[in-house]
Amino acid sequence: MILWFRHLPQVRIDLSEWTPFIRNQWLQTHYMKFVYLLQVMIFLIPYFFREWFPPIPVFALVLIGILIFIIHETLHIIVIIKKGDISLTFSGIFFWLHTNAILSKPRFWVFMSLPLIVLSVVPAIASFFLS
Repeated sequence: MILWFRHLPQVRIDLSEWTPFIRNQWLQTHYMKFVYLLQVMIFLIPYFFREWFPPIPVFALVLIGILIFIIHETLHIIVIIKKGDISLTFSGIFFWLHTNAILSKPRFWVFMSLPLIVLSVVPAIASFFLS
């Protein structure tokens, strides 16, 4: 089940059996800030390297960014939809997924790497063969 813009109930986790992927508490708290900073840097690359990129209006870049965000989150949802409930929540301009699904290590790696592979690796390989 997908819950739109609501928090899921807290799940009790036995910490003797489970350790978080990011163990540093400070990094756990600020991880998404690094993610958004990286997104802004990628968004600004065409601006700083104008001679390497064709001119693209900022509005078009924003639309492309929103489309990529939707595809990215959809790929995450596809991996965990059968394993548990999902909640898309937000605070200000920050959006993220919460789930109560318990994932095996291989499924977790698919969950984390599928958007990267589909949105970065596949287009890079396709552009290599098409150009």
